[in-house]
Amino acid sequence: MAERDHHISQAEAVALIGAHKVAKGEPRAWMFSRGIIDEILAQPKCSGLRIYLAGAGAETTVVMVGTDGTNVDLADGVIAERGWPCPPDCPDSSPLDVSTP
Repeated sequence: MAERDHHISQAEAVALIGAHKVAKGEPRAWMFSRGIIDEILAQPKCSGLRIYLAGAGAETTVVMVGTDGTNVDLADGVIAERGWPCPPDCPDSSPLDVSTP
């Protein structure tokens, strides 16, 4: 799979996060420890990370899985969920998570 520039500016991030808050509400973010991300990325053949939206209604979450160089999920490997949802586990403040317009 070709490389892609995933970088965006802080202003773009704020706009995207704000639009999601208006359209979808909560949860608006999940936090995962570095350990599980490192464990997924350290798998043989792993070259990326896919994040699936999962659940229904108030039970929305994300599921993370590694991908190989041909865009195939490493579904027999490490798969993660159980992140800390925001809310309630939100930072006290973040320049990215501003009040909705």
